[in-house]
Amino acid sequence: MIGVLLVDDDALFRKMLTIALGRHADIEVLSQCADGTEVPAAARRLQPDVVLMDLHMASASGVQATRDLLTAQPTARVIILTASPTKYAITEAADAGASGYLNKGGDLEKVASAIRMVASGGTTWPDGSSPPIIQRPHPHGGQHLIPADSEPHATHPPTSSSVQAADAPTPRRRRWRSMVGGLTHLRLPRYGPAARWYDVLTMERPIYRAGRVCGIGLLAVRPGMRVLDIGCGTGLNFPLLRAAVGDDGVVVGVDTSKSMLAVAARRIAQGRWSNVQILRGDAGALNHVVGSQLFDAAVFTYSLSVINDWESAWEAAVRQLRPDARVVVVDLALPSGWGRMFSPLARLACFTGGSDPRRAPWTRLRRDATEVSEAVLRSGHIHVAAGTVNPVRRGKA
Repeated sequence: MIGVLLVDDDALFRKMLTIALGRHADIEVLSQCADGTEVPAAARRLQPDVVLMDLHMASASGVQATRDLLTAQPTARVIILTASPTKYAITEAADAGASGYLNKGGDLEKVASAIRMVASGGTTWPDGSSPPIIQRPHPHGGQHLIPADSEPHATHPPTSSSVQAADAPTPRRRRWRSMVGGLTHLRLPRYGPAARWYDVLTMERPIYRAGRVCGIGLLAVRPGMRVLDIGCGTGLNFPLLRAAVGDDGVVVGVDTSKSMLAVAARRIAQGRWSNVQILRGDAGALNHVVGSQLFDAAVFTYSLSVINDWESAWEAAVRQLRPDARVVVVDLALPSGWGRMFSPLARLACFTGGSDPRRAPWTRLRRDATEVSEAVLRSGHIHVAAGTVNPVRRGKA
């Protein structure tokens, strides 16, 4: 077992990375530090095999924290994490004694591979070796380490551009933007290789599953019903829907992402559900995807805030419904009331999932449905609305 100490001043990033690494049987996150000054004591107490160290932290830089750690424990192995992998940052990491660096915007699988490499005595640099470093005189004396193909930091009197920099974002905002920039690979993960990490990265179990459970409960699905799941993603609704429709019902999931549907297919195989089907296609053209099939209920969970032409998707789904069909919409907004303190985290969650928290698609259900039931969860972050819809099809009154 490889013991890891995770050091980063962003609690959400620490949680996400801890969950991701927890999927590897040979890696254990022993503890987390939010401050570089905590590292020497934590490392002395826990004796981790590898320390993952954020480059930019509020109280102490990752470079300085690495130097302090290696002064106290010369055999420690450190990997620097950064959302801004410049050559200068790589050089700083090497100069501090780190065994490598990783881009926060990279594939999470590479983090586990890098940990194994460094724990076994190797290094993890962009080209497989330490970056080139040269020494040039520093303007104030001593030596200044810089990459061979970079220019040293110059010192000049203030210019108009440096005066304008006074209006630039504060260091705290820059760190936030840097972190978000490093997570851009997570945006719309359903449309790429990160689909297999989707359930973990979107905080499904601790936060968003409550909306699914509530929504499918309000849908009032009965055994034998046919249910259409639009934007089914990795099939997180399938266990709940399959239990509701029983052996005689049918669940059909539709999504545009091949990667997400591959995960959904594995979920179906594991459940051995012969009456759960998945189809790939555009939610706005469901008639080309499901053909002439009609359904007793439709489910939109966290999908209408992602689909660009969401109203077309709504209308297309309604056209595939039988009279007096049930429809549920579960989607996101920014928290309200006391929950506003969590708005930055909610914005990041919406960003990583590609959701627009201003869209409020449940208002369309209010307009088109009768017998509407609603619920608001997680301090207004999750809205659930279910109702009865009677479609008007083309060529009919």
